[in-house]
Amino acid sequence: MSALQPFSNATVIFQIPTATLVTDPATGNQRPVIDPVPVRAFLKFKKVTEAQTIGAVQVETIFSGRATAAIPAAVVEATPVRLQLDGESTIWVGVVQSLRAPFGAGGIGATVSAIAGEAIEIAAWKQP
Repeated sequence: MSALQPFSNATVIFQIPTATLVTDPATGNQRPVIDPVPVRAFLKFKKVTEAQTIGAVQVETIFSGRATAAIPAAVVEATPVRLQLDGESTIWVGVVQSLRAPFGAGGIGATVSAIAGEAIEIAAWKQP
């Protein structure tokens, strides 16, 4: 358990695809069954950027912080996430970086992750 557990301010629900496939009744396409995996986290606002594309404005909000429990190994960049900041509505976001074990998976990296939690950065995109 992370030392940041008492300060956790968000629930990050990772949408992990499983090996089981189901058929979409509307299209007939097969897709994996999604396993939602909730993890509490201590997140802080990092930055907001606004990009002008052809005919649209896109606002990106970045949150960074540490998970207070282990992040599933299946989480990679672009994993869909539902983010529930305490007291706020749920928003769909994506994992920008799972900064898993920046000091390596063993030794000091495992110790840092065990004490402080695994580092993560997630982004929310929307068009105003």
